[in-house]
Amino acid sequence: MRLLIISYDFPPVGGVSVQRVLSLVKYLPQHGFEVQVLAARNPASPVFDHDLVAQIPPFVTVHRVWTPEISYARKQRLWRLVSGGKSNPIIEGTPAAGLKSRIARAVKTFLSPDPHLVWVPFALRRARRIVRHDGIDVILVTAPPFSAFLIGNALKLEFPHLMLVSDFRDEWLRYLVKDFEFFQGGAAQRKAAVIERDTVAVSDLVLAVTNSSIQQLQQRYPAESVQKFGVVPNGYDPDVFGAFQPRRHEGDQVRVTYVGTVYGVCSPRYYLDALDQLPEEVREDFETVFVGRVVEEERRFLESRKSRIHLTGFLPQREAFRQMEESDYFLLTVVNDFCIAGKLFEYLRAGKPIIAITPPEGEIGRIIRETRGGWCVDPRDQIGIVELLHRLHADSKSGKSRFAPDVERIRTYERPHLAADIAELIKSRRTGIPAQSTQERAGLSVRGT
Repeated sequence: MRLLIISYDFPPVGGVSVQRVLSLVKYLPQHGFEVQVLAARNPASPVFDHDLVAQIPPFVTVHRVWTPEISYARKQRLWRLVSGGKSNPIIEGTPAAGLKSRIARAVKTFLSPDPHLVWVPFALRRARRIVRHDGIDVILVTAPPFSAFLIGNALKLEFPHLMLVSDFRDEWLRYLVKDFEFFQGGAAQRKAAVIERDTVAVSDLVLAVTNSSIQQLQQRYPAESVQKFGVVPNGYDPDVFGAFQPRRHEGDQVRVTYVGTVYGVCSPRYYLDALDQLPEEVREDFETVFVGRVVEEERRFLESRKSRIHLTGFLPQREAFRQMEESDYFLLTVVNDFCIAGKLFEYLRAGKPIIAITPPEGEIGRIIRETRGGWCVDPRDQIGIVELLHRLHADSKSGKSRFAPDVERIRTYERPHLAADIAELIKSRRTGIPAQSTQERAGLSVRGT
């Protein structure tokens, strides 16, 4: 089958946003798909990792379409100027407040559901040509940014023979439009709700990365057949771990490493608060390394801490792995019970214990239990976090370890398996024969009900 993947972000864009689509490009051709990609030529992305381009198979055609956007940094500066930002809020009642408030509302309304909306007409025009010229059978749109769904929806209406697969890598209505400032407000939320409804209605297959996400979609659209929905979690690419060599770092500290962007829902403040409460002789043995961007609103939670903190900024995947190789523990923080940070799966494969500050009964807690990948404590349980750090410190100093991961279960999250699951779901929608996922075969319940 000829498959066109539409993804705004694609290497050399870096970070977690491109890992899923990159794995599909690498592994779907093994399952009878001729793959092409449509991506932004000049994406307004905060991070780039040019080494990732080498992982794109040479036989995959990548179409890059210009977008009339400014850079991510300029966009952030302009938005702070207009909105004031959380660190410099507009003072209500002043003339400047009234003008800036009106401008901010107008910008959010015009750029609903997200600022990447301006890419849509350019990408749609190119996608039409590709469909006609290359005889595309299947369109797979992966989001965020969720405005990309508008491209898939338009193509499905114009070319009804196409099979449309819509891939929700994140929660939209339950998470992004509620937790991120730009997406908050009536216009953005109403537009998001309309686009999501239309996307689910016209799609032949709707994918999500967690059970709770797919259940939310099914509950919002009960008239849709349950066979339309499927769960394929995120995972890790075993190829990139070929040279991974866990080793002891220099020094006697207990090194805890956080990889990824530090922002609201992934705030490390709860871990750092607990660390500050440890006795000085214990706290001094901890060193926490943050590998990745720290958004402006979270910087204050990392400043003036009693413990030793090192910020590297964003690093390409290869360099980030070097930091992970020399870690004693990995830090994972997600304050809600339904999101899963993509780094979880690379943490699991790296083979070091995970300190997960997240609701134990949530999606991450379930995976931690099933894989025995570490320990999970609720962010609100400050005493529990302190006790866990005490215990891990004692284990590190004694040379003992309670860590015994289930390697076979962790391997079910390898991206080649997960690409195979997506291939089977696509084929099952065309044939009507139910598909069974890698996770189900391993005895893990991941599919929606």
